[in-house]
Amino acid sequence: MVCPECGAHLESSDQFCPGCGVRIIRKKRCPECGEMLREGTRFCPSCGEEIPEDYFTRKKSSARAAPKKKANAAPPPKKRPVRDREEEDWDDEEDEESVDVLTIMTVAVGCILLVIIAVLGFNLFQRYMPKNYDKAAQKQEEEGEEADEQEDEEDGQQLEENNYEEASAEVSEGGTLVIVSNVNVRDNPDTQGTKVIKVAQAGESYDYTEVVDGGMWYKVLLPDESDYDFGYVYADYIKLQ
Repeated sequence: MVCPECGAHLESSDQFCPGCGVRIIRKKRCPECGEMLREGTRFCPSCGEEIPEDYFTRKKSSARAAPKKKANAAPPPKKRPVRDREEEDWDDEEDEESVDVLTIMTVAVGCILLVIIAVLGFNLFQRYMPKNYDKAAQKQEEEGEEADEQEDEEDGQQLEENNYEEASAEVSEGGTLVIVSNVNVRDNPDTQGTKVIKVAQAGESYDYTEVVDGGMWYKVLLPDESDYDFGYVYADYIKLQ
């Protein structure tokens, strides 16, 4: 074989010309049908036979390869009788239906059991649930404290009333006092629920007629221009003369 460009001698395995470097395009025939093929062909364009990758690089054999003969087709597989196939299909369908029904029944029974168990558990929990003794005890303690406070308040009011009655019953000889700091003069000896008659100024002098509430309040006589004849001042704001 010679190069088509420069005429140099080529070996069967040469891919390029050693004289000019041109790529050698080789043509071979299809081993199946004998169709002429170009180099690099993967499948025969005539019969579709797959061409081996090294087919174009193989050395030429002395004898031209004869086209391959197609192998005899394998005999078709024997068909089973239609009756047997129908019987198998019927058995398979029955098995699938039985499995489906069994699965559905199992799931349904499981759901029903879960619901029953949940209801029974809730009822038992409500019936035998331990009571919140701490909360009940705290509530009872708060109620007891409120009752004690109310009782103490009632006792205090009763004691104040008794002291007031006892102090009111006590009458001193009277005398004169001086206001040491501005103080409210009230219509009764108490700071709650009483009316402020006037504000006695520091340095003013008043005559008092009695001391009430255990010496905590002084009953003083008021000037003629006042709407009241007497009033009460707290002991912490006066000084006796």
